[in-house]
Parts: sequence; C-alpha cells; structure tokens
Amino acid sequence: MEGSSLLFAYLDEEERLVAFARVLSDFVFKACIFDLIVTEDHRDRGLGKALMGKILYHPRLEMVPSFELYCQPEMTPYYQSLGVTVINDQLILMRKGI
Repeated sequence: MEGSSLLFAYLDEEERLVAFARVLSDFVFKACIFDLIVTEDHRDRGLGKALMGKILYHPRLEMVPSFELYCQPEMTPYYQSLGVTVINDQLILMRKGI
C-alpha cells in the first residue's frame, strides 16, 4: 500500500496563499487532515468549508471511509458544523523535539 499527501489551497487575486490544507492518506482506510488554515483577513468567507468539500470529494479520497483531524478546542464547534464529530476528548498530544 502506498500513502501520500495531497495539498489543497486557495490564492487571492494577487496569487497570495490565503487558505491551505494538507491531507495524509493511504487512500484506502484513513485520511488525516492537517494544517487546515485560512488567513485571518479571509475568514468567514467559506474558504475553510470549501477546502473541506474539496478534500472529502477529491477523486482519490472519496472512497476513504475514515477522516480524522486535530484542532484547537475553540475550533471544535466549527468542525462539528461541517459534520465532524469528537471521538476522543481525552487524546494526549505528545512530541519529541521542537
């Protein structure tokens, strides 16, 4: 099985990056959404929702049964509004190094 990353982005009229998402997937069982980011001055325009739509309906991902993402607690209601549910509110994030 081969896994890979897919990148999704929106640029403004001057071709500056204003929204970005990265997905890591095996394209069979699971896809992890990382770095879904919209610049502060472009929020509340539907770009995050549009990125999620592009991810969920991407030809290489549309048959993947499980999508996961990590978010700040204050973003939970936003992702819930997009149909994402909290599966573990006790998850511990660990890191080695910087």
